[in-house]
Amino acid sequence: MTKELVEVATNLTIDYPTNVKNLKVVSEKIQFTNLTSGAKTSRAHSSSIRLPEGLYDCVYSADVTCMKTGEGAGDRDGKRIPHG
Repeated sequence: MTKELVEVATNLTIDYPTNVKNLKVVSEKIQFTNLTSGAKTSRAHSSSIRLPEGLYDCVYSADVTCMKTGEGAGDRDGKRIPHG
C-alpha cells in the first residue's frame, strides 16, 4: 500500500537589513532539506510554497541591489559605490 503524500502551504518571512536604501531583490533561491528523509527541494521565489508534510532546514539566498546608508556609505565623484 502506498502512503498518500500530503503537501502543506509554507510561509516565509524574510527580514532584510534596515540600513539599506532602495533594496530590490533581483533573484532569490530557497532550499529546503527534509530533516527525516534528507530530501532537498529548491524554489526560485518565496511565495506560494507547498512542501510535503515534515520538518525542514531552510537556506535562503538572494541577489539584491541596494544602497547602504549610515557609516561607510557614500558617493565618490557622484558615482554610487557598490557595497558587497
